[in-house]
Amino acid sequence: MIALLDMFCADEAEVVAEARRRFELHFEEPSALPSDIKTYVYRLVLKAGGKAEYDRILQTYYDTDDNAVRKYALYSLGAAKDATLKVPLP
Repeated sequence: MIALLDMFCADEAEVVAEARRRFELHFEEPSALPSDIKTYVYRLVLKAGGKAEYDRILQTYYDTDDNAVRKYALYSLGAAKDATLKVPLP
């Protein structure tokens, strides 16, 4: 069910608010965002956000050597609404 939230509930205020809360919190407390829902939360935040959220997820990609963490970032970056953010990574 959670995997469908970014497709069907991206405009629901409560869903976006909870995604943002977990997104912000997980940078300080990683357990706030379990790995099995990380991509979906990232996608929700990107759909509702803009460049700041995109840059934060992209920085997560660059700051780690963990391929799992990179996968979460890469699988979500395309959800940004701003087409200018959708460029190939160097």
